[in-house]
Amino acid sequence: MKGHTYLFTPGKWSAFGAYWDEAGTEAAARGETTISHADDFWFLQGVVDVAAGPPVSFAHQYEITPFMDNFPSTVWVTHNESIGKMGGVFTVVQESILSNFNSEDNQYSGFEVFVRIDKNTYRNEGVFFKGRRRLSSWATLLSWAE
Repeated sequence: MKGHTYLFTPGKWSAFGAYWDEAGTEAAARGETTISHADDFWFLQGVVDVAAGPPVSFAHQYEITPFMDNFPSTVWVTHNESIGKMGGVFTVVQESILSNFNSEDNQYSGFEVFVRIDKNTYRNEGVFFKGRRRLSSWATLLSWAE
């Protein structure tokens, strides 16, 4: 957790990169994420716009239990209209923040990593599954916006 700014510092991040659908078709992706902290929870809200044909937009809002001192993992939850409740774990390992997640019914799952390049830049890569079938993947660069 030492030195990490993503999740740990309230503010806005912009994202630019690529998104791949189930067929492996690549499309440009861009988005914005806002992180805020309250006493009992941290919040991550954002949107990713994918320039696919037709364009697609993914909104997300996580409620994160704050990390405890000297404990590198914490849990988070979100709700998706089509998938339902999803939960996951953030874990800090050296220069990376790892996250694995599942839907409440365990039909959907995924994994992503945020690799710190410097305090204002992270590389984010992830994958989303339904059962064993890969539905999508992404690779973006996150930059501190404010």
